[in-house]
Amino acid sequence: MKTFDLFKKKSPRRVGLDIGSDNLKVVEIEIADKTSKMINMGIKNIQDLDPTGIPKAIKDLLKEANISAKEVNISIAGENVVARYLSLPKMAPDELKKAMEFQIEDHIPFKADEVYTDYKIIGDDPRSKNRMQVFLVAAKKELIEAKSKLIQEAGLKAQVVTMDALAIKNTLYFNYSGPSNENNANIAILNIGNKTTNIIITKNKTPYFVRDVRFGGETIGFLLKTKLNIDQAKAEELKRDMHSVSAEVKQMVKLSLTNLLNEIFASFDFYENLTEQRIDQVYLAGGFSQFSELKEFLGGYLNLEPIFINPFQNFNLNPKLSSQASQAGPALFSVAAGLALEEL
Repeated sequence: MKTFDLFKKKSPRRVGLDIGSDNLKVVEIEIADKTSKMINMGIKNIQDLDPTGIPKAIKDLLKEANISAKEVNISIAGENVVARYLSLPKMAPDELKKAMEFQIEDHIPFKADEVYTDYKIIGDDPRSKNRMQVFLVAAKKELIEAKSKLIQEAGLKAQVVTMDALAIKNTLYFNYSGPSNENNANIAILNIGNKTTNIIITKNKTPYFVRDVRFGGETIGFLLKTKLNIDQAKAEELKRDMHSVSAEVKQMVKLSLTNLLNEIFASFDFYENLTEQRIDQVYLAGGFSQFSELKEFLGGYLNLEPIFINPFQNFNLNPKLSSQASQAGPALFSVAAGLALEEL
């Protein structure tokens, strides 16, 4: 079985680089002597670039952010990345390695030779003392290799490649580590980007459900542009403030959001049926989480008030970064911050 280190930690790193569909985001952190510092950060729009221009954009971004590191942590997401939660008989590590070859064939919708895989034993299966829980991740080779190539052409080395979803989990628990989040709370995180939504359900810092859904801010942006005959910039502005939009258009937007809601309900139902436990808290991250209608819309249907993740909450922020973070929007940096935390 071919593996790619989606979980394994190699050496401490402090830089997380999030290569999104619209923006590059980077953060550099330092954690020492019980203090957590956000040293540098930056964001660069790449919406109009073709892939050949991204390596230079990465170089430029790190230079602008005063980051000299040559090793970074990166992540992947989308339809070519899948995660599965398995219940298997308890066995020795060597036996598990052999058994996972067959599990991949049974549980991954790709051919085994098309993917890199990794897995992690979560713990005992509470439903059977003779079984254990295993978290399996598989990603198409072409996806990982394409993203790694971008990094190499930028003169960098990808030290860790993980999932957007797992990076977001790091950000949540680092910044919201109170008793409710560490004491058996079933937490759902919705990281809603421009093209993809990561749905993560975690408990006691362990991921029990991960799914990437093809829905994001571009869906609503396209709807606003089409119905109102406006340009991209105006559509982005309206996504942040919908007060001037007619009731008819608002209703169309809500109908479109129903597609996302259905995916969330399906994910929650799967987890709740599997564990016989209810979701206790919902957190929001990602650029589209700031859509003016979203929190109220989701809260009304989920019967839980979503909480916005501030990825800088537990960091001492370099004073020169405060205005930059505020202007760009903290929600955009949740994955980058989680990537920087991956090795600490």
